[in-house]
Amino acid sequence: MKALRKEDGFSLTELIVTMVVFVIVIAAASNIFVGILGQFKQQSKIAESNIEGLIGLQMLKTDVEQAGFGLPWNIGTATYAEAVNSGNSITTWDDTLFNDSSGNPPRPFVFGDGGVIANPPLNGSDVLVVKAANIGTAQATQRWTYITNIAATNAVPSYNTTAARWMPDTANENLANGDRVIAIKPVSGTREREMVLSGGANFTIFDVAAYSNNTTIAAGFQPVISSSETHLFYGLGTENLRMPFNRADFYVKRPAVMPSQCSADAGTGILYKATINHADGERNELPLLDCVREMQVVFAYDTTSDGDTSPNAWGPLPVAMTVPEMWNQLREVRIYILAHEGSRDNSYTSSALITATDPNWVGPNPGGAIIYFNAATAGLRNFRWKVFTIVAKPYMQYEVER
Repeated sequence: MKALRKEDGFSLTELIVTMVVFVIVIAAASNIFVGILGQFKQQSKIAESNIEGLIGLQMLKTDVEQAGFGLPWNIGTATYAEAVNSGNSITTWDDTLFNDSSGNPPRPFVFGDGGVIANPPLNGSDVLVVKAANIGTAQATQRWTYITNIAATNAVPSYNTTAARWMPDTANENLANGDRVIAIKPVSGTREREMVLSGGANFTIFDVAAYSNNTTIAAGFQPVISSSETHLFYGLGTENLRMPFNRADFYVKRPAVMPSQCSADAGTGILYKATINHADGERNELPLLDCVREMQVVFAYDTTSDGDTSPNAWGPLPVAMTVPEMWNQLREVRIYILAHEGSRDNSYTSSALITATDPNWVGPNPGGAIIYFNAATAGLRNFRWKVFTIVAKPYMQYEVER
């Protein structure tokens, strides 16, 4: 009799159960992976926002601290043009609001109160305008030198053994061929910084030969022989100058195309630095920080002239503040910027109200807040909102008072 062969295997039911368990495990693993990937993407966007904030906002703080650098306090009979408000304007407000009157010395700061000016930046944000020699984007704006008169000789300073140049001898440190420079004469007694004019011109073109032979600089911009004077030369750019300084405007605007991680609503934009072109008075925009909702500015100044330099007044920059008062009284600039980090995160819910208050000035919003944003009403609670605070002390306050 033939022996029967034993056949082992899986039943259909066992196979179905196994496949169901396998699918459940794969689905669970996929969900975990998708969750991890989503968190990774969100954290990456947050890190990107933090890096942008570190770089862009540091640029803003540095420019505010440099306000007034290289500015003349007395421009004599010189006149100049500044920003224009042409059909090519990229802002909604009047670009000429922050111009100084031609024939008057430039103000280190000009302020546009978003609650006052017509057609203001996004959400009534302020406009902060900074004027100085070194806030432009050209390398020439980071360069300066001086010529000193000794008896019958005018001399460019020597800082190394091979040439009369700054140490280290690098392209970023030394004025170069073609750099447009203004000359400032410090005046003893009145302690003013007077702009030097020659033949009606308020700038001259630098020639590197001046490092070994200063006569290559136009004579009218050099110190008078036997005067014991020193003239300071500040680089402003490489094209003929429209104004004897550089200017940068800071504001919040929503461009036609926004970064993908930013809120899609019309109330979120980008913080810009816009320099004024010497060629035509138009703006040249540089984005500093994405996903910005609002920027507000508070100034601190000392009006007492009692020897104590501590501020005794805070708020918007007074419209009637003169140039000498600004130099002698302004102590601090506080900038509050509301922005969100990363992209929308449906697993996160922010506070309904996002606010910021200044320790010394009562703002116009409920509770004296300077920034007051109702994220719930706007339907934007799935974003990580953050208020960036910048406190900058302009170096010009350390200038010797006149």
